[in-house]
Amino acid sequence: MCDQKWQKIEEAPKDGSNVWLSNGILVISGFWDEDVQRWFVGGDWGYLSDAGKHKRAPTHWHPDTKPQPPRSEVSNEN
Repeated sequence: MCDQKWQKIEEAPKDGSNVWLSNGILVISGFWDEDVQRWFVGGDWGYLSDAGKHKRAPTHWHPDTKPQPPRSEVSNEN
């Protein structure tokens, strides 16, 4: 069992390593892309940001196996 906890996104590594990212609802693997200064997750999601209708900017990161989203970040915002 993993005893790692979610950490604030400001503390995430920005060296290209894959980490788990969460905005409190979504949990997805990604890495920091230094060239564009955004989190990249690939596929249909592409780059995560807080722009647009669906705010997808990660608020927390996790270095290990896929965990549940941080409960304190779950909201009912549309």
